[in-house]
Amino acid sequence: MMNLKDGGLEMSLISLIATENFISFMSDGRAIDTEKNEIDTENYKKITKVNDKIIIGIAGNKGTSQLLNEILHRYDQQNARSFANSMFNELIKNANEKITVSMHILIGGLDEQGKIFYTGFSNDSTELIEINPTNGVISHGCNESSSDLEISNFSRFKQLIEKNKYQVSKNIKGAKVIQEKLNAQVSMFDNSVNNKLFHEYIKRK
Repeated sequence: MMNLKDGGLEMSLISLIATENFISFMSDGRAIDTEKNEIDTENYKKITKVNDKIIIGIAGNKGTSQLLNEILHRYDQQNARSFANSMFNELIKNANEKITVSMHILIGGLDEQGKIFYTGFSNDSTELIEINPTNGVISHGCNESSSDLEISNFSRFKQLIEKNKYQVSKNIKGAKVIQEKLNAQVSMFDNSVNNKLFHEYIKRK
């Protein structure tokens, strides 16, 4: 088991939108040095397209994110579900010690049947909740960048999607616009978020 230590650098925001036909990931680029209470970098990419079936987003602690990105080859890369399960089993389920460092992970892409799939977990998760969007349902997820916001990121995201269902469901471009709006809104209240954006997506074949 790797040694995950808090390096004092906190990062957010990561969001995803998933339909039956595609999944869209977006992150901002700011990393905050919480010990110095200053910006460490404005250009840190928190999402990685592992292959044509898997995208992963890691937020919370920059040191942890860098370490995990270096060992992504350890995890089963056949599809997004197998990748998520192998990562969760090593980091959380079968870990010898409880991980206390801040860690929020979102994983999505294609499952073993070629369907859109996503899941996520944090350092204090006890199970892996898996989602396959079906019957025209628009699914979404994001990490909570701050507990001090009047409305949670998830609730804010849900409201944006409900107001723009047609735009979101139509194509990846429409989903990306809504994710950009979420990022812009959160950045107004949360100084750990900037508007330097990174985007990755996977379409169902």
